[in-house]
Amino acid sequence: MEKRISCCGTICSECEYYPDGCRGCEEIEGRVFWLKYTGESICDIYDCCRKQKNFVCCGQCDELPCRRYERDDPTKTPKENEADHCRQMKTLKEYKEIENLVLDLRQQDSRKAYESLKVLKQKSQEDAFVYSFLDDFIQMMEDKNSYFRTRGLQLIAVNARWDEDNKIDEVIDKYLKHIMDEKPITARQCIQALPEIAQYKEGLKADIVEALQHAKPERYRESMIPLVKKDIEEALQKIKCL
Repeated sequence: MEKRISCCGTICSECEYYPDGCRGCEEIEGRVFWLKYTGESICDIYDCCRKQKNFVCCGQCDELPCRRYERDDPTKTPKENEADHCRQMKTLKEYKEIENLVLDLRQQDSRKAYESLKVLKQKSQEDAFVYSFLDDFIQMMEDKNSYFRTRGLQLIAVNARWDEDNKIDEVIDKYLKHIMDEKPITARQCIQALPEIAQYKEGLKADIVEALQHAKPERYRESMIPLVKKDIEEALQKIKCL
């Protein structure tokens, strides 16, 4: 089961009520089942974080942990609530670490940037926290620096699995232009990443295939042409097998 995390740091997908009794805070917009015990209409943490401050999670807030975390879940024991609180803080700390890794992607130190990219790609396969920064990756995709473009393209692709908001659908035309990026290395990384997008974005598969079939590798220097052609052939084969 894919890991689902709420803005307060609770791992919804590990809850006994998920998904049948509760689809997760993001899906139900903070209207959790235990509100019937408090008489409220929305979780005050969700309301503050998502509605008022427009944060992805409380890990972005300088006031963490605030008084809202002092209230316990009325359906749990004090010991269970204490354990939950510790897990929440650990998860939100991880978000802050991810935020710093995203900032490192624009480091001039290419080694540090590459290490951050590797960690972010790995974490993207575990849960949707990195997806929270998809808008940053989309901006990087259009950067003048080809290294930044390459990193953005790879992270967009690996986060396609979490794209319930269809943000990738909105920028797919811009993404596919990088199949023939001015830098062949960036083009190759884009082409190699496309099967992952196609895997999780069934509705985009036809557009991806068409763009690959109409690519013109001949625009590159002679030594790069066979490499790009091979990337295209392999990408098309992988997509065909999905």
